Amino acid sequence: MSNSTSDRHFFYLKGVTSEDMVINEKTKEIDITLPHAKFIQDPSLQMDKIHAVDNGGLFRADIKMNEGFEKAAEAQEQIRQDAISVGLQETAEKNAEKVLKEFFKNIGYTVNVTFN
Repeated sequence: MSNSTSDRHFFYLKGVTSEDMVINEKTKEIDITLPHAKFIQDPSLQMDKIHAVDNGGLFRADIKMNEGFEKAAEAQEQIRQDAISVGLQETAEKNAEKVLKEFFKNIGYTVNVTFN
């Protein structure tokens, strides 16, 4: 699975509010509760690079466009499942935790991240 953004580490804090953070000024500790990582967009297919191959023989009926869309949807779901099985979401959560810890360390705080 190759993706131009696969080597970039970014995450969104959309939906995280002050209620998800507890800041202790005395101990310089921050407890942050984040939602579990999720896909921000569906896997995309390069439709201009897809070719229909007919293995049905000389007398097979025309390939239906609906079949193509169904196969594309199946492929997208397979890509999603493959990403989950190789730990992409787990890696995203670890990266988010690392970035937050490093960011707040620079201003003297220790961060504890939990995912809910």
